[in-house]
Amino acid sequence: MKLSQLLVALIAIPVAVHAADARLAGCEASWRQLYIANDSGGGAHDYGALLHEWSAFEPKCKGTGAYEFRLASLYTAAGQPRLAIDLLSNTEGWPPAYVRLATLARLRAELVLYSSEKPPAMDKMLKLRPQYVEAVADYPDAVAYDQASNYMLMIDDNRTAISYAEKSLQILSDQWDPNRTLTIAHFRQGEYGEAVFAGRRAQELKNSLVKEPEFMYSVAKSFAGVGNIAVAQKTLAILLQEVPNEHGSKGWQDAVEFIKAQIRAGNNKN
Repeated sequence: MKLSQLLVALIAIPVAVHAADARLAGCEASWRQLYIANDSGGGAHDYGALLHEWSAFEPKCKGTGAYEFRLASLYTAAGQPRLAIDLLSNTEGWPPAYVRLATLARLRAELVLYSSEKPPAMDKMLKLRPQYVEAVADYPDAVAYDQASNYMLMIDDNRTAISYAEKSLQILSDQWDPNRTLTIAHFRQGEYGEAVFAGRRAQELKNSLVKEPEFMYSVAKSFAGVGNIAVAQKTLAILLQEVPNEHGSKGWQDAVEFIKAQIRAGNNKN
């Protein structure tokens, strides 16, 4: 999964607006309608199409903060992070809720931009860490913890990723993204039982994760790690059905070898 897709959860965040601001409330309502209508099943979206549709609301919604924040998030999801960064550089006049979210959206856009460089600019990505920590300190809510946990997972700080994801879920339990983070981070730490638990929950909340290789490989290898070889193999079969070109990839080969190693070690509780 592309990083621009991976960090897309912020787009869906509902924002409470004051009913007295009819224009802003109307724009948020229009956004929600567009977003829901664009769902192709299991939480999957066509962000290019959604970007085109939302852009048509510029005459109605420009200057509300809602329009600019959603537009910037779509730019990032559609692989145009520079446009997002430009749009988020000036939040003057925006309602406070959108100013807060703009900080996270800008960090995400920078992360996508740096990761798209050839090779990825890891030094620049690592330098964003203090800003994510500061964002969590300034806005200790479910959204900030979720975005910060995503970032920590990206830089392989798995313990902090787990901590932030758990805090996000303590505030708002029905989120797929922190559970996805927990699945991968726990697997990396060799905590296979915890990874299986989080993986099941993530997939319950967002079924389209079956199309995401990194997530599915973590789930498959974690099932193998707890000795459930049959489910591990079934997980790989589901991924192959959803994403046929993964067959033979490095991720695929690593997962197959991991499962074989568990079998050779006698870790088969089927």
